Amino acid sequence: MHTIIKIAVVPFRQLFAIVAVVQIFLSKIVRCVFSLSEVRISNEGKFEN
Repeated sequence: MHTIIKIAVVPFRQLFAIVAVVQIFLSKIVRCVFSLSEVRISNEGKFEN
């Protein structure tokens, strides 16, 4: 039982590390997308005026 638990714990740690990295990348991508969309909206407003 103890060996099974140890074997199960290692992949979970790797998964948590992968999830953390993915979340960081996603947050960066989301910020870039939001900044791009804000620039586009401001440009559209300028063109309309």
